[in-house]
Amino acid sequence: MPNEVYHQSFSARLEALSAIAVRNPGQAEKCAKEMRLLSTIYGRYSPGAELESYSVALSCLALLWRWAEAIRSAEPDADRYQKASRLKAKEFLQLNTKGDGAAFDAIIVDIQTAREPEDVLEIESKLASTPLPFSVTYPDKGFQVKGAERTSRPKNPEVAFVKFEINGDSAKTIDTLAPNVAHDMALDLRVSNWPSTAERLIVEPVSLEPSDCYELPKFVIEKPKEPSSPITFGHVGRLILKIGQPLGAKPFEFKYRAVFDPPSSGFVDLLGHRTLKLESVDPSGMALTGYASIDAKLIDIRRQLKTVPGLLDADIISAMTLLSGLGNLAGQALQSAWFPADTKEAAFQDDVLKHLRRRGDIGSELEEHPHTGGGIADLSFRQIRLELKADTEKSPTPKSLSKDADQTAHYVVTTGKKVGVLCVLDSCAKIEPPAPAESLFSVQIKHLESGGVPIVTIIIQGGLPKPSSLSR
Repeated sequence: MPNEVYHQSFSARLEALSAIAVRNPGQAEKCAKEMRLLSTIYGRYSPGAELESYSVALSCLALLWRWAEAIRSAEPDADRYQKASRLKAKEFLQLNTKGDGAAFDAIIVDIQTAREPEDVLEIESKLASTPLPFSVTYPDKGFQVKGAERTSRPKNPEVAFVKFEINGDSAKTIDTLAPNVAHDMALDLRVSNWPSTAERLIVEPVSLEPSDCYELPKFVIEKPKEPSSPITFGHVGRLILKIGQPLGAKPFEFKYRAVFDPPSSGFVDLLGHRTLKLESVDPSGMALTGYASIDAKLIDIRRQLKTVPGLLDADIISAMTLLSGLGNLAGQALQSAWFPADTKEAAFQDDVLKHLRRRGDIGSELEEHPHTGGGIADLSFRQIRLELKADTEKSPTPKSLSKDADQTAHYVVTTGKKVGVLCVLDSCAKIEPPAPAESLFSVQIKHLESGGVPIVTIIIQGGLPKPSSLSR
């Protein structure tokens, strides 16, 4: 257990330094959360206080990075990130007046006084260069806060590391599951120590979701005959989400906790992937495009978009509406061989415009040739930019579209949005069968240093050969 805690703390610090080096707010926030969890093992005893202060400083720095990037991109209301960072720093300093993590508390004070984006450079330099102490042993009565009197402390909690699998795959940031279907949910648990008075360990879900919307397994682990340290367990249960969700709904969120029985045996700090975010969406019962395989791909893309920091739910809904129209076009292009070889970009743009405006959920809201960022985008739906291209010389691939995706990202960022769509017609004459339409949908992430701007790329296949020609 001692080495386990030490190495986990050390790895988190290295990841934090990596995040600071590339100014990645998403990675920094993840590291800050992990360090906050680790600080609970030590409480206010060193190095718990320093870990907690470091985690707050790192999460505030991530907000300042977002603030600087928002100013650079001319986003509306960019100051909200700066205000959030100041408030977080102020609240922490008000609750922690003892100065247990003195070096990092001073950095948090500097965060409160940051006025210009240039001030962020000094803050990140201080945070990267200030030593963070580590303990190589589990805290006991010999540990105490620097400058504090030696006092007795509560019994240390046992530590349990948890990992979940759903239908044989590791739980993701967001998992999409069909409603009213029994899914396998496996628990992999490692406990640091088993108290002598504990008869069993209960791992159970906690949620604010309505109880009649779900059934999550409760795992009851009986005391092992010969407890050793650490102790590992594996159990499998059944998970059911009873109600389906529309595309615009937030995922269900559940947290798991672990308790010994009887409770007097002690308590458990549960670390690892203990939070589950589950979407109850069934692509087969949701006709987005009229093509089931493309619908399933769009649901997967939607799940990816949900994980992008700062991407608004309303913009995800608008992007999905646009993608549904383009997905239908991609399916029809294969089924009806719509686009002959050598179709030019102007003709393709005209066809896409007419096709999308026929849809009742798009119609008049589709804007043509909006000016933004010193250029002219092709189409826009609720300010979600759509860039259209046609290639008559060489069949494009997702990798070859990187430059076109950069152009789309420019239009997206200068509009103050965080998602865009690039649709390219492959109108080269073909001598081979086409690929499945859904295989040519992908997501490219631009501007990783600021949390990421996803560009959904779609390749629509034209210039199809006659089936009879393939057998000759």
